[in-house]
Amino acid sequence: CHMACEDVLPPEQYDPVEFIHRMVGRMADGDTYVLVLHPGYLDAFILNNSSLTTNRTKEVDALIDPGLRAWLEAQGDLRLVDYRDL
Repeated sequence: CHMACEDVLPPEQYDPVEFIHRMVGRMADGDTYVLVLHPGYLDAFILNNSSLTTNRTKEVDALIDPGLRAWLEAQGDLRLVDYRDL
């Protein structure tokens, strides 16, 4: 268990934007971090087979939020990458 284990909250209290802000604030200089989220939309399969339901939709909203993206890009020591960069 790394940083996120202590941050597990019930769905009604989970705010992915605040979670991302908190995780970025904890990062140590020179280290590499991977933040894994599970964004998605709800369908019958997810509702019937997963414990991760409403948080998926919250993460979609957070990850398409231009304000969060701008904040992340403004962090001097942070570099956003995706699979094309690997």
